[in-house]
Amino acid sequence: MAHLTIRFFSNSLIRRTTFEMIIPNDIRGEVPENNGKMKTLFLLHGWTGDAWNWVPEYLTEKYNFAIVLPSGENSFWLDGISAGHKFASYIGAELVDYIRRTFGLAKSLDDTYIMGLSMGGFGALRTALAYPDTFGKAAGLSSALIIHDI
Repeated sequence: MAHLTIRFFSNSLIRRTTFEMIIPNDIRGEVPENNGKMKTLFLLHGWTGDAWNWVPEYLTEKYNFAIVLPSGENSFWLDGISAGHKFASYIGAELVDYIRRTFGLAKSLDDTYIMGLSMGGFGALRTALAYPDTFGKAAGLSSALIIHDI
């Protein structure tokens, strides 16, 4: 299994940013349950969290998932016009495109998933609804479903 830290300039965030990535590139033993076709999961952390708060590593090998772990700071994964940071655009468009071009992953709707916990659950559901042609499946765990201004 490869653990990667990637640093690049994000046009959405208007600065250099880093994300983590896990790729099950050295699977031994049985063929993964999805017949060997690698899927990509964008995993969003919660409030005050970071990329490594929760990573189900054993699932990457069992189901042959690449996991992308971006940092959303405490943004609720939204575009904050006044701050100049566009975390929804970053996750929903820019980061997915970067993963597609650089790693050849997340090429289709059926291969691209998004999931999050708490604030990340809110971000995952909202981003999946805002970018329906990008994410084939979405999950929010204990989602902080905000019904008023953040």
